[in-house]
Amino acid sequence: MYALQHGYREPFVYLSLAHSLAAQDQIDQALKINNEMFSLSQGEARAFMEAYFQRGDFLLRKKHYDRARSFYEKGIVVATKLGLRTELSRTLADLRKALEGDAEMRQGGKDILRLLEGSVAHVQSNPLYDEPSACELESPASMANERGIPNNF
Repeated sequence: MYALQHGYREPFVYLSLAHSLAAQDQIDQALKINNEMFSLSQGEARAFMEAYFQRGDFLLRKKHYDRARSFYEKGIVVATKLGLRTELSRTLADLRKALEGDAEMRQGGKDILRLLEGSVAHVQSNPLYDEPSACELESPASMANERGIPNNF
């Protein structure tokens, strides 16, 4: 919070603060900070990918499964384009862990889990993704209405 209050507007700050708030079960505040991340005009595609996955996780925890799936899909698209095998595998492992303790979330998140498993299998088996790449990305705010679901909650 101190960094944001003093003008340090970097994706890492937003992602870290949102993660910290979520760890304290302050999901609504985490969603608000995550949404502020999308107000940045540009940044590394990887940071926006993390924000998409983070937002999907927060929405999943609120049991808004369709909205969560939309953000996981957006994150998967960016991760796949960048060939980020490790990040996809880590996200899959985190999702499995989150779903194992809650039967309702496990049922609601099963489509997201299958989608992520398929993406990981695709990236792991495709030699095109042997070398990760990096790129800059305009703020996804312009892509906000993909599938009719705005970035803000």
